[in-house]
Amino acid sequence: MSVNDIQIGGKHYKKAGEFQHWDWVEDNGVRYLEGCATKYVARNRFKNATPIEDLEKARHYIDKMIERHSAGVYSVRPYLVNSVPLAKAYVLTPREADIVDAIVNWKDVNDLRKAQADIDVLIAYHKGE
Repeated sequence: MSVNDIQIGGKHYKKAGEFQHWDWVEDNGVRYLEGCATKYVARNRFKNATPIEDLEKARHYIDKMIERHSAGVYSVRPYLVNSVPLAKAYVLTPREADIVDAIVNWKDVNDLRKAQADIDVLIAYHKGE
């Protein structure tokens, strides 16, 4: 039995079959803030009746990335991360896939702000605005 076969609370981790977000994070050297943000984007439609809370959490992690980058302690990664396996496993919408890709492959703060704006669009959609 693998650790991936064990679930502590909820069923949202099983939505992507055998693929686990934490394996993708570890296999690709994704940083903590990026990993948390992408986790909430990837699982937003699976975990709660409304995805708004998870999308707001993802946006909050991006806020922290921007804050740390502005303070000079969070730099652009020197290599690209393949976000396609995560997008496929979690059957992300095109907008969700773009957000995940921007979070892990940002080149400047404008990429992160674009991800925030896309999250805001999803939040507004789920609020019925």
